[in-house]
Amino acid sequence: MGFEAARAADEEKGEPVSTLVRHSCVRAFVKSKKNLVKDTGWQSGDLPPRYSVYAVTRPCAKRWEWRCFSLEDADGRQFRLLVEVSPQLGKWKAMLISISEGKPPRALMRFEDQPGPQGGLHVHANCETNRDLTGAETVNMTYTLPDHGRRRRRHQSWTKALFCVTAGTFFGNAALGEQEELGL
Repeated sequence: MGFEAARAADEEKGEPVSTLVRHSCVRAFVKSKKNLVKDTGWQSGDLPPRYSVYAVTRPCAKRWEWRCFSLEDADGRQFRLLVEVSPQLGKWKAMLISISEGKPPRALMRFEDQPGPQGGLHVHANCETNRDLTGAETVNMTYTLPDHGRRRRRHQSWTKALFCVTAGTFFGNAALGEQEELGL
């Protein structure tokens, strides 16, 4: 039984959608192959709402840059891949955002690497509450994989281009690898 059929069965019984179905839904969105529609290029100015889950413009801190890729899968679902990086601080984040017509955007999953005791390469997801949250509230993701306290390796040699390629591949779009980085 696919996740859509399982969700329909749960809803027909009047039961809340099960956690397994919600995990499957997020997994299907994340793993669907996506085509690149638009690329903003690297920006260091404020982050406008049209590229994020926030309803208002969010200031971009010093030493941070962002880039947004508009994506679409074969079923016509639209996504944004928002990449935020600070090479000087060693912080790297990529967030997959679902775009639905007439609804606020939803953050589905965040892929990141950062320093510190809870840092390292890991993923945050909204599996349990995926259908209930919209907009900026979806950024506070409840699941972390691997769990806090487990060893997470850092990738010490990230570049902006390499992180974009890795995040793009993780979220189902290998076409982001066509960019080059010439900061020699």
